[in-house]
Amino acid sequence: MSQTRPPLLAVMHGSTRGRRRGPLPATAASTGNSILAALLATEYKHLLPKLEHVVLKRGETVYRADQRIEAVYFPEDAVVARVDSMANGRTVEVGIIGREGLLGINIFLGGMVTPDKAIVQLSGGAMRMRAKDLRKEVRFGSPLQRLLLSYGRAFLAVISQSVACRETCFGGPLCLRDGCASAPTPRVIQAH
Repeated sequence: MSQTRPPLLAVMHGSTRGRRRGPLPATAASTGNSILAALLATEYKHLLPKLEHVVLKRGETVYRADQRIEAVYFPEDAVVARVDSMANGRTVEVGIIGREGLLGINIFLGGMVTPDKAIVQLSGGAMRMRAKDLRKEVRFGSPLQRLLLSYGRAFLAVISQSVACRETCFGGPLCLRDGCASAPTPRVIQAH
């Protein structure tokens, strides 16, 4: 019996206390996360014992900046914002991760800590995996490694597009010389 791989949806955009656990999706197709859903059934079943379904609540801080990453999350219907703090104390959203992605991608890229804060914007479920288990699963050529490489490329493209849009809307780099002196006044863009 041959297995078909469900299509990977196009990417467009620590502690267990306080998190309710729910039942694990029995098949890859029944998970709400696009990366996990794109795995063959046998590949997903192999990962299943390493996954735990958790509920992330709005406003919850999943990671703090410079925190060691103990677990990664494959959001299903939760949405998490990655936020960086500037030297002047202001914060800027640097990415949004939802059902298409992985929160904790630094583990996949060989890092041990997260450079930014991750805050839940929309409550919902996610599949959690210990960071050490993910490291073992992304061996060279594994199906999960190939999917995460694809996701990583798409995520970087989205960040690049976001920077390009900010350049267009704000009329230039936010940080010019001598650090971040001041943010330029937004330009009004009229539709014709």
